[in-house]
Amino acid sequence: IHPQSIVHSMVEFRDGCWLAQLSVNDMIFPIQYALSYPERWDNEFARLEPWELGSLEFEEVDPVKFPTVALVRSALDMGDSGPAVLSAANEVAVQAFLAEKIPFSSIVPTVEGVLNAHQPTAVDTLEEALAWDRWGRERAEETLR
Repeated sequence: IHPQSIVHSMVEFRDGCWLAQLSVNDMIFPIQYALSYPERWDNEFARLEPWELGSLEFEEVDPVKFPTVALVRSALDMGDSGPAVLSAANEVAVQAFLAEKIPFSSIVPTVEGVLNAHQPTAVDTLEEALAWDRWGRERAEETLR
């Protein structure tokens, strides 16, 4: 958890090195990037001055408060088709919540149930990834009926 909202993404590589994306805490940057991808447009937005930050703060994730972190790590550890299934089930559950069909508290159990019913399989093609995405969506929809 990064309470300052300056670090917007971080990736840890196999060798233990990290790569982070930092900017001022304003959603205008990711929105502009989504609109301009793969380019980066010039803009007049406020700039991050790293030397003015002092230090960056990070806190360990509380698994009770944020149960999805363990769920995502589980899907990543599964590898293969696990992340595609998790993502698909999550999208269905979140959409059901936004449509007021389920309470917020049902999102995690829905996704977890779909992931637990899944047997990871190697994904070598886009078609295979899309098939597992469909599988995850269908299982989540069945769960929510």
